[in-house]
Amino acid sequence: MEVPSAQTSSDAEIGTVVRLAATVRQRVGEVIEGKAAAVDLAITALLAESHLLIEDVPGVGKTMLAKSLARAVDCTVRRIQFTPDLLPSDITGVSIFNQGTSAFEFPLRRPLPENVRYVGTLLEGPGPDASKERGNHASILGPG
Repeated sequence: MEVPSAQTSSDAEIGTVVRLAATVRQRVGEVIEGKAAAVDLAITALLAESHLLIEDVPGVGKTMLAKSLARAVDCTVRRIQFTPDLLPSDITGVSIFNQGTSAFEFPLRRPLPENVRYVGTLLEGPGPDASKERGNHASILGPG
């Protein structure tokens, strides 16, 4: 979905984006019921090429929201399982300040071929009850 920049957007282009967002909302709404605010936030994050953090207890549809949003816009989706020893930079790469250009660069950026990725986090390490689901989980949506 190609979204025009705000600086060159005409009323017709803005109308196109509004119609596309409504179509995506309707498609996702067929799968995710009763979570209109979360769906709208996810669509907003996608249009802004940003990230969305959803924190909630297990089993309330965070993963399904990520999958249905990706399917609604014909994107690829992939799940990444965080563990206590995994850092976000292990997935996204590291930003390093270049003194010559006075800018941050991503020379170690990792390739992420999917358009939407969602992350499951384990907030506690495995313990004696490792077979039981523990703690809260979070999902992150973001552009690939």
